[in-house]
Amino acid sequence: MKNMHDNIVEINNLEVEIISPDGLLKAVRGLSLNVRRGETHGIVGESGCGKSVMVKSIMRLHDESKVAYSGNIFVNNKNIMDLKIRNMRKLRGKEMAMIFQNPMTSLSPIMTVGEQILEVLTAKSNISKDEAKKRSLEILEKVGITPGERRYKQYPFELSGGLLQRVMIAMSMVNNPELLIADEPTTALDVTIQAQILDLMKSVQKSTGVSIIFITHDLGVIAEMCDRVSIMYAGKIVESGNILDIFDHPAHPYTKALFESKPKGSDRAERMLTIPGAPPSLYDDIPGCSFALRCKYACPKCHSTSPKKIELDKEHWASCHFSREFFEKKELLHDE
Repeated sequence: MKNMHDNIVEINNLEVEIISPDGLLKAVRGLSLNVRRGETHGIVGESGCGKSVMVKSIMRLHDESKVAYSGNIFVNNKNIMDLKIRNMRKLRGKEMAMIFQNPMTSLSPIMTVGEQILEVLTAKSNISKDEAKKRSLEILEKVGITPGERRYKQYPFELSGGLLQRVMIAMSMVNNPELLIADEPTTALDVTIQAQILDLMKSVQKSTGVSIIFITHDLGVIAEMCDRVSIMYAGKIVESGNILDIFDHPAHPYTKALFESKPKGSDRAERMLTIPGAPPSLYDDIPGCSFALRCKYACPKCHSTSPKKIELDKEHWASCHFSREFFEKKELLHDE
């Protein structure tokens, strides 16, 4: 059994409620998750399921005048829920860093690329300006931004989307953090550039040993990048395991539905399956299983009783009343 010291991230029963104009949004609902040191852990789910809210909670990036947390988040064995914001700022960039989906909204348009990397570096390290510039140029070259000296002097609007995402990776890694959170970092890129960025992230992890939380809705990216994956739906993790477990033996009907709705690619005549209905409103309490209204296997119990976590095989678990039957591919799993 793994203990907390094997994990760089340990989340226990996290709940995140956000005050919005439409009421109280219960964005994360009793979520538990662990991320091991040196691994890439994927988080998959539909838009609006709470993925970004969860990872921003790890960084404490929410406006805390409008957000209420409960539960615990340990990073490097420190409960960040107990830290003051000024202490959290010391951790960001140094122990943990984040890559966002759209670099153009994360970079200042009035500062050069070099100035922005320099700012991140000098804010966390007590080094001379000359040494900081040398380190900045080194990190640019390391992430494939060449020639580094010229790119260092350019502004974000002068660079392509792929280069901008490389800049974001450079900024996130310049202080050698132990945890990197990547929130759909390749969604806005074409497939060729996406492949280059994924290869770069794998290379960075291999050379530094950084732990990565990788948020995406693309199961192909998960298969290529991740050691383990957690499936998220309506503010909760509903299934988690290593890649082979999840891909070969999905044990939650939502996981199975995600695989079925993945584009087939070669057979243009075959209609792509979709998941019927819509996720439940996160403004409301959800009786029973949150997936029940969209699940073709649901029975009355599913609508009234919330399913418990069922351990299936080593570290593979799922929260469904019929997870064992799904895992063992018994008759319940067969399509109607």
